[in-house]
Amino acid sequence: MQVQLQDLKVLEVLGSGSAGVVNKAVHTPTGTIVALKVVRLSLDDSNRKQTLLELKTLHRLSCPNVVRMYDAFLIEGSIKMVLEFMDAGTLKDLMEMGPIPEAILPKIAAQVLSGLAYLHKQHLIHRGQFIFSLSFVSPSMSLTSSSHSQTSNQAIFL
Repeated sequence: MQVQLQDLKVLEVLGSGSAGVVNKAVHTPTGTIVALKVVRLSLDDSNRKQTLLELKTLHRLSCPNVVRMYDAFLIEGSIKMVLEFMDAGTLKDLMEMGPIPEAILPKIAAQVLSGLAYLHKQHLIHRGQFIFSLSFVSPSMSLTSSSHSQTSNQAIFL
């Protein structure tokens, strides 16, 4: 999907923190729902180059167990990342609804490990504390990318 920032219409705020905000948006030419993550930067030139390199790396990843980044824009001291929208919330959200059924836990673990194995094969490491930022796609959501065309529950993480 080709993305231009002017083709995105913000629908609602999904969350915010000290570094930025995540919005639910629609890519108006295709009707695709996306997440628009805006992160404020306070980087010197060397850190900015490193951040841009990391964004280029994220953009080339293609795995059903790693959230897809469609594009990113550096505008007025912020990075705006257009990401695959995960409609079923985070692992933390699921845990707040009550215990996760024991039969589901191995499926989540297998998908997380699959994503980590993919990153390892790409000679990448995940350096964040991602366990509570695991996000999920509901079984009914149809994804447009051929590499993300599965409609079963998937563990997707940033």
